[in-house]
Amino acid sequence: KQWYQRRVRGDKMRSMLHNRKFHVSFKVKRIISLVFGVVVMLGSGTLYGFGVVGPSLKDRLHYDQTDINQAIAIGDSGIYLGISMGYLFDRTGPRLTCLVSSLLVFLGYLFTYFQARGSFHPHWLLLSFFLFLVGQGSFGAFSASLFSNFQNFDHTHRGKISGLLLGAFAISSGIFAKIFDFSFRDNGNVEGYLLMLAFLLGIGIFLGSFFIQILPRDEEVIFSGELKGRLELVGSMPKENFLSKFKGKSKELFKGSLSPKKEKP
Repeated sequence: KQWYQRRVRGDKMRSMLHNRKFHVSFKVKRIISLVFGVVVMLGSGTLYGFGVVGPSLKDRLHYDQTDINQAIAIGDSGIYLGISMGYLFDRTGPRLTCLVSSLLVFLGYLFTYFQARGSFHPHWLLLSFFLFLVGQGSFGAFSASLFSNFQNFDHTHRGKISGLLLGAFAISSGIFAKIFDFSFRDNGNVEGYLLMLAFLLGIGIFLGSFFIQILPRDEEVIFSGELKGRLELVGSMPKENFLSKFKGKSKELFKGSLSPKKEKP
């Protein structure tokens, strides 16, 4: 009996320490995932502000207004037709989705930079394809950031988390439009702006793949830790001590379930 009580006290202490360490680790990982989720969201809405570059590209590539509008519209459709990136997220999770998204955004803006320099044929369909790649990558990064962090919080905080992430996505285009106005518009450096987008957004989403994650639920892991401790306790008890706890009680335990019920007259 004394041995059993000592084991129970030790098991409770280990369970408390395990739960406390897990709780701190869970909170830290959840906050880190949220911070990088905001960073990724700030780089996922830049395509909506691509219109500030439109007049400069139109003059440089000799487009008319219809061509540049169609190219931007097809690029935006890459965000709306996001079922491919959604399928990738459902199958593989946020890490691979962010990696693929960073590659798509990087290549899309990099190819647009080369086209603005005259390295590619200046047809508007080619520009549309490059912007479509950016749209697909933007939706993949959006999905990985929003849905992963949404699942890391319980229902009492999910509205605030969604508002924070969607707010970062909404102001993304405005922030980069101001960057273009203050740093690139006066000297007409459209190529520098596109090259900055390629590397800055590609690296930002790439880093998000290492820190954005879907964490196990707090209560489930704590329960599994307690259950594991109980099973280890039962497995480590001597056979005679374990059986003595139930000796003489098995008949009482199963008496009601095994005995036939008497029918009332």
